[in-house]
Amino acid sequence: MNSVQNISVIVPITVRNNDLQTYIESVKRSLAYISYTRNKPLQYEIIFVTNNASYISSDERALLQSYGPISFHDESKHAGDALLFQKGISYANYAVQIFLNANLKIAPEALGDAIIKVMQGTDVVVTISGSQRDTSLLAIQKNTDAKALIFTKEVSDSFQGIPFLDKTYIIEFLRRANEAGFSVLKYQNDKNAQSVLSPFAAIKNTVRAGLYYLSVKFKKVNPIHTASTENNSMINAGVRYKKQKFITHSTLSFKDSAINSFTLKQILLSILFIDLVLLGLRFDIILLAQITFAILSVFYLVDVLFNFFLVFKTVKGSSELSFSKNELDQLEDSNLPIYTILCPLYKEAHMLGHFLDGIAKIEWPPEKLDVLLLLEEDDTESIETIARMDLPGYVRTLVVPTSQPKTKPKACNYGLAFARGEFVVIFDAEDIPDPLQLKKAYLGFKSSDRNVVCLQAKLNYHNSTQNLLTRFFTAEYSWLFDISLPGLQSLNTIIPLGGTSNHFRKADLITLQGWDPFNVTEDADLGLRIYRLGYRTAILDSVTLEEANSNVLNWIRQRSRWVKGYMQTYLVHTRDMLPLLRARGPQALMLHFVIGGRILFIFVNPLLWIVTISYFSFKAIVGPVLEETYSPIILYTAVISLVLGNYLYILGYVLGCVKREQWSLIKYVFLIPFYLLLISVAGCMAFYQLLFKPYYWEKTVHGLHLKKQEEVKNNLKVPNYALPKFMQKQSAFGGN
Repeated sequence: MNSVQNISVIVPITVRNNDLQTYIESVKRSLAYISYTRNKPLQYEIIFVTNNASYISSDERALLQSYGPISFHDESKHAGDALLFQKGISYANYAVQIFLNANLKIAPEALGDAIIKVMQGTDVVVTISGSQRDTSLLAIQKNTDAKALIFTKEVSDSFQGIPFLDKTYIIEFLRRANEAGFSVLKYQNDKNAQSVLSPFAAIKNTVRAGLYYLSVKFKKVNPIHTASTENNSMINAGVRYKKQKFITHSTLSFKDSAINSFTLKQILLSILFIDLVLLGLRFDIILLAQITFAILSVFYLVDVLFNFFLVFKTVKGSSELSFSKNELDQLEDSNLPIYTILCPLYKEAHMLGHFLDGIAKIEWPPEKLDVLLLLEEDDTESIETIARMDLPGYVRTLVVPTSQPKTKPKACNYGLAFARGEFVVIFDAEDIPDPLQLKKAYLGFKSSDRNVVCLQAKLNYHNSTQNLLTRFFTAEYSWLFDISLPGLQSLNTIIPLGGTSNHFRKADLITLQGWDPFNVTEDADLGLRIYRLGYRTAILDSVTLEEANSNVLNWIRQRSRWVKGYMQTYLVHTRDMLPLLRARGPQALMLHFVIGGRILFIFVNPLLWIVTISYFSFKAIVGPVLEETYSPIILYTAVISLVLGNYLYILGYVLGCVKREQWSLIKYVFLIPFYLLLISVAGCMAFYQLLFKPYYWEKTVHGLHLKKQEEVKNNLKVPNYALPKFMQKQSAFGGN
């Protein structure tokens, strides 16, 4: 801000003022004081805004305009103080803006000092009179108590179009600025001023100020978008909210973002649900149990039938995109476009060699590869490690500036702004992609309808036999990517994306406004957004091998983030179901099974298992109560769901392993209920974080499959992938 020298002075005129010439001279003395103090020339403009043109005659206007760059703007006679304030701001052109009362009662030097504070970096300064102790917002008991309001153009631009009340617009402005994370300073015009009010009048004013303050305090303050610093780009775009400035590199609207976990409607519905449960517990616990188990049993049965249909559709015939070797071989390198690979890394320096080795095996012309390593500014170890490496010419490093939220999608949004390719894919540092995957994706886009904007490659694990946990994890992924997602594709419905190996056209990603930086499963969220906007995702018959988490605590942290992200995604996309129902019809309700059902069962499964085990283990004690709870119809529904559901669940896992030819894993599938209990533990952790740490990204430690630390270190010895000299030019971002 030190370079800012231009000032707009805004003055509202709501009564006739016969001494505007003296007023202007006083303002000019303040500006001259600033110029003298800073020893720099100063440009300014003075803007008078009035709700009655007769308050300043045309002759007087002409005379006043001879004193400098002064303009007059006449608004409707019905315009109140708040509207004049906002209109004046809209006419201002300069970076520092001053809003003054028409009866200027502030010394030029005091006003000049307050303006200088904004020039030195403070976002908002409000000058007040009063004792030195009274520096809170309550010191402003009415709008005229603020002798001057000085702020930057960034602040005023943030509040364009937001209505204020005449009685409280100054307090509202200050509160919104504070909530938006702008720095607000209350500057005292006369620190030696003494109160001349009677005790009664002082109490009256304080009560009035308190009521005004409370009326503003509980008024909803929405997030504020901050614009990109570059044209035709989302770079440095962000949000101001909850006294913070978030740099998200995305222009995604608030209604499509998880910046707020719950809307007011969702909060009220949750309170209503809790109240109904408490009433049931108080007056008729048996009836409450009957209704609860009836709803759960019916939902379970519908979900069982839905999953049976998915298995049937997949077994009947896969709709995933598959290409023969002959089709791939016919692709000419000269006709292939540039393909950008985004690799977000955080504290994964030990995985770089592994990643670059996998990328080097990809069958795509090196001169048409654009690999971006996205590093966080505070990850000095990875930055220093890469600086010592002899990177191939197609690899660039981008250091993502430190900002909140600190999430993978924010890093990907930043990388997207620098992507050179026509197509973009995300790979994680531990990934081993199919060498032919880019060619398959390219053919997939060429052979698909234009409304297919994403291709999801299949994911699986290369360390499936490391321990029991990795076996469960691998079987789960085989079910998800080889049975469930292809089945969803055959229904042309929602496909929640995996966290890696998602392929896009860059132009489509920009249209979708990138990833939600506040959602910790940005992949699933983007998959649902694609569906909501009328686009489609297709499954690509190509496999990327990842590292299955082999440590239980590390796995719980990872899974808790996934579950929290699914809850965020479900809450975001159920805020307003009517447009989705109108566009997609009853098929839109699949959202409740694909996302909502998964979340529900994580929390309900342990409860139902406890009920079932208790019935058979302690039948004499709990049997009569449970028999009263379950009516015959609900009992039969529950039994069918229990038997058929568990059979289909295990069958799906088995079929996934069979399709992947993972024969050794099949016998472990029958122990999956223990794995589901772990998921429920992670779900409880996720729910807690959703309430208290919604944006927190649980970092997953990778490289646990490497048996010795020496193997990790050896992985850092990256070979020199020799390229022709014309490809070895130093990139602008640190690559070679």
